[in-house]
Amino acid sequence: MTPTLVLMIAGGATLVWLCAYAAYQLQPERVTLRSGAIEKKYKGRTQQVLLDQLSEIRFHYHAVVGFVGVWEFIDVNANCVAVNDEARGMKELKENLERVLPRFSLVEFENKFRHGNLEDSIEVWKSA
Repeated sequence: MTPTLVLMIAGGATLVWLCAYAAYQLQPERVTLRSGAIEKKYKGRTQQVLLDQLSEIRFHYHAVVGFVGVWEFIDVNANCVAVNDEARGMKELKENLERVLPRFSLVEFENKFRHGNLEDSIEVWKSA
C-alpha cells in the first residue's frame, strides 16, 4: 500500500469515529412512564424508579442566567433519578403523573413555582 492510501484509510476511519462520537454526545435525554416506572434514557444508560417505590418528587431550578430546571424522583431507598426539565417526554410524564399519583397537581406545582425566587427547590410531591 502506498502512504497516500494508508493516510486516506486512517482519515476515513477517524472521520467515522468522530461522527459516531458526536452522535453519542448529542443524544437527547428521554423520560417516559412505562410499566409502572419512571424511566430515563441518556447516552446509552437507563435509570428507573418504580412508582410504588416513589417517595418524593422535587424540582430544583435557577433563573439567574437563562433557566435551568431539574426534576428529582426519589424512591424509598433514597435512590434518585434526576431529569432535566427540557428532556424529551417530560411534559407527557408530568401529565401522566397527575393521573396516577394521588395529590400530584400541576396547578399546585405552577403556583409554588410562581411564588419562588430566582433560585429555589420545590417539594412537588411526597408519599403519604
